[in-house]
Amino acid sequence: VIYSREELKLEVRQNAAIQFKNTVAKYWNKRGGYYISDDEKEHLKKQILSKSAFSEKNILVYRQVAVAVAKVARFDWPKKWPTLFPATLEVISKGSEVQVIRALHLLLEVLRELSSRRIFMLRKAFHKAAGPLLDFLRPAWFKTTQQLISAVSQGNFQQAKAMSERSLQLLRCLNVLVAYGIAKLNDSKHARGLFEGFLQISKLLLPKCRDQQQKQHALANAFRTMVLVIGSTIIGCIKRHPIGFAGFLKPFAQFYAESLTK
Repeated sequence: VIYSREELKLEVRQNAAIQFKNTVAKYWNKRGGYYISDDEKEHLKKQILSKSAFSEKNILVYRQVAVAVAKVARFDWPKKWPTLFPATLEVISKGSEVQVIRALHLLLEVLRELSSRRIFMLRKAFHKAAGPLLDFLRPAWFKTTQQLISAVSQGNFQQAKAMSERSLQLLRCLNVLVAYGIAKLNDSKHARGLFEGFLQISKLLLPKCRDQQQKQHALANAFRTMVLVIGSTIIGCIKRHPIGFAGFLKPFAQFYAESLTK
């Protein structure tokens, strides 16, 4: 694949990645006289989930690749691509820092794409897949965010910067899964743990967003973004699950009301 050849100029690789994305979107399914063969599809799916693919150093190139992967997932997941999530989670668990960040970026694009499907059976499949994903992502996000806050408190900003990107991507994945992956909050075994985690982290991050000294350091924008993503997740739950979220609303309402009066 041309976009993965680092010896080529960046402009060439970016253009190749864009062409790859457009070709997947247009010809993955049969259309007219040209289409991607089944053998080519299997080869490409193995290639884009390989360790070398997740090791792509240039984010501009990888963004196009991730969008292409999400399009493939829309066409083939779950029946024709059951290894998509297991392979991605394995990289997040065991990969290098670059591989983990790329895998999280890929996962987020895939989740956004799959969550937009409206066919009942496909939505049901997404709900089913959301459970194991939440089992993995929720504790990973909570642990990473605690490590981030600890690193900032200790003045280790180099480690904190790496943790902040990972934490934010994990949180964005959770945002999609909470919004579209849980059919009924009342029946979900993940809901209470998720919302307790959101509230606990919000209480830790919001004071840092307001502290004048904290506002000056490099992670201030990351902290503010995390607080906003958590807030948007809560608002989304209120809109999509007005009855189911009622049991979780009171502590958030108290926290935000107290925060506004301080």
